[in-house]
Formats: sequence, structure tokens, C-alpha cells
Amino acid sequence: MSGNERHVSVDRKMLKTLGYTNVTHLTSHELGHEHLGRNTPDLLIVGSSLTDGSGHDFIRASRKMFPETVVPSVMVTLCNRKNDVLEAIGAGCAGYVLRPYSMDTISRHISVALDSFRINPLDNEQLTMARELVSAACFDEAISEFAELVPHENEADRYFSMGTRALMEGKFGKAIIAFNKALALNALYAEAYRGMADAYKGKGDMEKYGEYLKSAADIFAQQNRHQEVKDLFIEILRLDPNAVNPYNKVGMRLRKDGDYQSALQMYFQAQELSPDDENLCFNIAKAYMYLEDFESSCRYLRESLKINPEFEQAGTLLTKLQRKKG
Repeated sequence: MSGNERHVSVDRKMLKTLGYTNVTHLTSHELGHEHLGRNTPDLLIVGSSLTDGSGHDFIRASRKMFPETVVPSVMVTLCNRKNDVLEAIGAGCAGYVLRPYSMDTISRHISVALDSFRINPLDNEQLTMARELVSAACFDEAISEFAELVPHENEADRYFSMGTRALMEGKFGKAIIAFNKALALNALYAEAYRGMADAYKGKGDMEKYGEYLKSAADIFAQQNRHQEVKDLFIEILRLDPNAVNPYNKVGMRLRKDGDYQSALQMYFQAQELSPDDENLCFNIAKAYMYLEDFESSCRYLRESLKINPEFEQAGTLLTKLQRKKG
């Protein structure tokens, strides 16, 4: 995908040389999203600029529009600034290649991009087997199979840490590989937790059922898989009306890490599920405050107080910010 005809010509020749014969050239967000709505390509080669926006924004929007269709994306671009690489990582790119590239370089990046989204085939087989055991009402056996898939959940955190370290060292390709490996592992863990919840429900253990539903929802929220979060959160609320919104939990963690813009994105997702939560409005206000957007912060504090006029923390912070503005 690119708005540059010369780049498209080069990329077509490259893909043909590498054995990719079914290649579709698209120039805009609109055409790309129409195509993804009807097809599931093996790979997206995306330039930095399309006719109606950036390549980063296209990849980010595609992941939100088609959360069930995870297609590896490789950015092929002239941009070599660190901020451009960070944008690519934030959008969910699986590779980043600078023009002009050699055949060996692009081939290696495509291979790594495809591999970074794949889970060990044995893990996938075990996941399928465990689901079949749930269907057959063999709940204890299913729980045992699911449990084997998630004893080392910190593996995803380890890859995330590797990615962060690689970023600091300027090893951008390594960072992208590590971040996508973390995403792939988290997808496996989320499915395993959801399956384990179903198995405990079959056994009649509703406490464990709710516990593992929350674990699955938290991971799905991290991956911005909105429909899964919505479905699970509705069920979680049936069990616990006071349950914390999964997106709110992710937002609080991001805010604590200083990533206020990403925290706001999570909070706004949370609002779709919990529109009348005064604590959520308060969290949004705090994120805006740290971004020094005091006007937006005050607006959400007023919204919080509108929902709960006795919310003392919101009232205190609003008074403080109004004095600061004045």
C-alpha cells in the first residue's frame, strides 16, 4: 500500500521475485479497509504515505476495525527518525524497512514479520484439545490442559522488556520483533484464560469462573480487542456489579507509566462500557492534567461531579485547577 507509484513498482517487482504472485495495490485508507473487510491477506506492505493519510494511521485503524483479522504489517519507508519508528511500533507494525532496500533485507524482515505473529503449533494444538475437552464436559482434564499454557505468563512481559531495552539502544528492528512476540503470547494466554473460565463454569465453580473471565478481559483490553472485552465484561458484571472495567485498569497502568495519551485511549474505550462511572471521568481528568490540558481536565471533573456530587477528590482537584487557570 502506497500513494507513490514509483515505490509501488519497486515493491511489486520485489514481491514477485520472492514468489508472491497474488499482490493487490491499494492507495488509500478507504480502499485498504474495503479490501480487508472482504479478504485476509498474509501480509501488508505499507508505505509511510497514502493518498488520504499516513501508513501508521492506516495500520492502527485497521487493527481497531478488524480485531479478529491480525495481518502482519511491514512499513517500507524513507523515514529513519526514531519518532517514526516509535509511531510504527505504536501502530502495531511487525517490521520496518528503509528505502532503498536490498532483496536480502526485505526478505528477512518479511520472514520475521510473519513468524512474529505465529504461536508454537504445539500450543495451538493444546488449545484446541482443551476446548474440545470443555465441549465434552471433561472439565478437570480441560483445566489441566489450559493451565499448562499459562504458567509462564511473564514470558510476554519479558519480551516487552526486551523491546523497551532495544528501543533505548536504537535497535528498532529487534524492538519491533520483541513487541510483536509479546502480543502473540498474550493472545494465547487470553484464549487459555477464557477457556479455563468456561471449564470452571462447567464444574459449577462460579468464583473461579469470574476470576479467569477477568484475566482474559484484562489481556483482551491490552490488545484493544473491543468486542471480546465487551462480551466478557457484560458477563463479569452479572457476577460482580462492582467489577473494575478492564480498559480502566489498563489505562491506570499506562498513566502510572507516564504514557498519558495511550491511557486516554483506554479510558475512552472504557467509557463505552461504563458511561456513568465517576471514577473513570476522574481518571480521564487526571490524564489530561498531566498533559497540561487543564480545560479538558476541568470538563471531566465537572462530569464526574455531575454523576456523583459528593465525590470529594474530584471537587478538590477541580478547585485546585480552577485556581491554577485563574
